[in-house]
Amino acid sequence: MLQDDVNKMQQDLDAVRGALGCELPFDHKDIRLSLAMAAAAGFFFVWSLFFNEYWSFRAGGSPMMLLAIVGSFRIWRGWQARRTTHPLAVKEVTRGWLISAILVPVVVGFFLVVPKLGLGTSQVYAIGMFWASILFLVMGLMGRAYRRVLSVALFCGVMIPVFLFLSDPYYRTRVAIALTVLMMLVDAWIVSVQLKGVGGSRGA
Repeated sequence: MLQDDVNKMQQDLDAVRGALGCELPFDHKDIRLSLAMAAAAGFFFVWSLFFNEYWSFRAGGSPMMLLAIVGSFRIWRGWQARRTTHPLAVKEVTRGWLISAILVPVVVGFFLVVPKLGLGTSQVYAIGMFWASILFLVMGLMGRAYRRVLSVALFCGVMIPVFLFLSDPYYRTRVAIALTVLMMLVDAWIVSVQLKGVGGSRGA
């Protein structure tokens, strides 16, 4: 009986902590990663203004890709090590991965099916960005743990008119890179605000 009471109290405590956002699935390392990504994307943007050849252009983006892979892996390893100390945050991370696992096949299926309807490439990408912005907007409003994806919703929303009214791939690519800088800065700002809302250090 005593164990049942303890379990119920723990569940109630977890519910309160989750509602207050006391455990968030990100910390100050995420802010540093986002700022580093913004810097790498800024470097890529400047690089792209001078190098247009296929391989030289992609070489400018390699630091950003490498940073994203290494940084994400290190953060994931950190959360794996904190499974017992931050159970609610780990639960939110798992839920986020589950949502991503559902969305990715939907997005892939969209880009496989819609072009067969006879729409132009620009229209297909604009429609895809529209629905992606709606999905990420809804996710961002699900709770504090998901608020940071609003930066992705902003990126997708701004890319809609880019695909519709900017036909030159050269300028499209540069705008997308510049918007990536903005997205990473907004992401860092959102994470910073969320962490300050719970005392800052609790998710660190």
